[in-house]
Amino acid sequence: MSSIKKKNKAKTDIPLLPKALELLEKYKSHPECISRCSVLPVKSNQKMNDYLKEIGVLCGIISELNTHKARHTFASTVTLNNSISIHVVKEMLGHSSVKQTEHYATTEQETVIRVFVFSTRKREL
Repeated sequence: MSSIKKKNKAKTDIPLLPKALELLEKYKSHPECISRCSVLPVKSNQKMNDYLKEIGVLCGIISELNTHKARHTFASTVTLNNSISIHVVKEMLGHSSVKQTEHYATTEQETVIRVFVFSTRKREL
């Protein structure tokens, strides 16, 4: 999917998983999406955050869910802690510099151990 960033008007390509593409397809003809030129029929970020909080309660998730936390989780847990380059994550998040992306770069202990074990095995071969 391609998008134009509101902040800097830069075009960015966003890779999406099949389930996300399926949801976009489902809502592309929704009147709310058409009238607001949006991809999901949600009136505001605040309303989206309300929905996420509700989902969190229903799923028994203790920490509060919101769009900011979702973006942070994607950047840190899903990408950086799975050995995806910070430069690739920068592009996925639509950042103009790696410095912006470094804010999301929290390294989990599990990742440190996994990388160490992998590099040790590689040297042994």
